Amino acid sequence: MADILQSQGHQVVWWTSAFDHVGKRKRYQESTRVMVKENYYIHYLKCFGYKKNISLSRFIDNQVVTSEFKKEASSDDKKPDVILTSIPSVELSQEVIFYANKNKIPVVLDIRDLWPDVLVELLPNYLRWLVNILIRPMRNNLINICSKATAISGITDDFVKWGIEHSGRERSEKDIHFPMAYIRGEITKEKRVEAYSFWEKLGIVSNDKILNVVFLGIFSNSFEFKTIFSAAKILQDQGSPVRFVICGAGIKVPEIKKSCEDLTNCVFAGWVNAAQIKTILELSDVGLAPYIHTKNFIANIPNKPAEYLSENLLIATSLTHGKLFELINSKKCGLSYGDDPAKLASFLDHLSKNNKALEQLVKNAEESFSSGLDGKKVYHSMIEYLEKLTA
Repeated sequence: MADILQSQGHQVVWWTSAFDHVGKRKRYQESTRVMVKENYYIHYLKCFGYKKNISLSRFIDNQVVTSEFKKEASSDDKKPDVILTSIPSVELSQEVIFYANKNKIPVVLDIRDLWPDVLVELLPNYLRWLVNILIRPMRNNLINICSKATAISGITDDFVKWGIEHSGRERSEKDIHFPMAYIRGEITKEKRVEAYSFWEKLGIVSNDKILNVVFLGIFSNSFEFKTIFSAAKILQDQGSPVRFVICGAGIKVPEIKKSCEDLTNCVFAGWVNAAQIKTILELSDVGLAPYIHTKNFIANIPNKPAEYLSENLLIATSLTHGKLFELINSKKCGLSYGDDPAKLASFLDHLSKNNKALEQLVKNAEESFSSGLDGKKVYHSMIEYLEKLTA
């Protein structure tokens, strides 16, 4: 969206942590403003860093980044016309909304995760009571920021409703949802050749009459892989022309890599760059979305399904109800397999041997993306929305 804003003549300053959440490294040691292009800057905020997503270090990091924003923003003479701030984190959004209210700037609170609810859902039951006590101040802060934001947006209508429930006010026409959309990326000819060469070395080539099933994401406790590898074992034993390509990084790398090595129809690619992502999507037929059943995923259509659909991939998800499940069912662009490896294996085996069925589902996937998840359309709408708030 920042690129589109800049192309329309707006000036954009994107404030964000200097910590790389995926790579778990500091991009900069101190707060640093970088010019991406004319009138578009990223302001990296000094951070503490953390190794685990749910940890004491993560909470300390949030506080450090928040304090740094307060210091850096107060010394910036140029005030914005409108602010969009996202959850997570609650701490940073609270400071941003305080700054906006103090300077009489309209501010939209964008709900992208049900934070801190997601923290509790990911923990074992025996720890939840303790964590609920510890995060009570964060919940109070959440109520505070929801009530003081000019408007609340979210990636689904359920996310907006969640924000309104914490605001203590009635919903207005300014409270609106914009889906987690995706903009198709472009890569140079040179990078495309390099990327295809990378996949070729892993035995993945175009038109080899093998159905490619890809996972792109983080190897974390938010995903359930056991069903996928059980389905892969079934397909391997059947001799089905199906290949699983597993891409990503995270705490479960050793476990995921070992599971791939134990199967002849699984390729572990590890972390892949933008060009490699673009090309493996072009080479693939089905995208895996093996989310665990938490409210944060059930009430949500996360970013990966939109990315899969952007290249006309079908979606195979573990979710048996919720927004993503409803999208797949209504648009007929994939499968909900739950925790049933036989169901997933049967679906993939059928597609690998039935081009007509695959072609129809691919058309459905293309229509699903263009009708609701095309980033160019969604972000243009969001920009118009922000412009109206400044009028």
